Amino acid sequence: MSDLENTVIEIRKTLEEAYDSLLKRAGFAEDENKIREPLPEFKEIHERIKPVIEADKMLYEYKKARQKFIDEASFTLFNRLIGIKVMEARGIMSETVVTKSMSTDGKSTRHFIEISKNPEMASQPGQGINEVLKEAF
Repeated sequence: MSDLENTVIEIRKTLEEAYDSLLKRAGFAEDENKIREPLPEFKEIHERIKPVIEADKMLYEYKKARQKFIDEASFTLFNRLIGIKVMEARGIMSETVVTKSMSTDGKSTRHFIEISKNPEMASQPGQGINEVLKEAF
C-alpha cells in the first residue's frame, strides 16, 4: 500500500475514533440501553445529532444508525478538510485554515489569528479550531 493510502486510512481511523468519543460524551453510548444524559457542555451537540440518529433508526437498528453517523460525519469532514487543503495549495484561499506553520505557533494562520483575537479560545478543547473550521466551511 502506498504512503498516501496509509495516510488516508490513518486519518479516517482518527476521525472515526473522534466521532465515537464525541457521541459518547453527547450521551449516545454504543448500546442503546446505555444512552444517558449528555455531559453539560455537549447538550447542544446532542440536540443537533439526535434527529439524525433518530431518522436513521427508522431504517436501521440503533447500533447501525450510530455507526452510520460516525461513517458519514468522518467522510464529510475528511472531504471538507481535503478541499480546503487543495484550495490553500492552489492559492484559492488567501489565508491558511488547515495547513499549520511553525511561524504561527504550530497552527494555521486563521487559527492563530482567531486565538490572538480571542485568547479565551486557547483554554477550550481544540483551542477553538472548531469555530475556525465552521467559518471556513
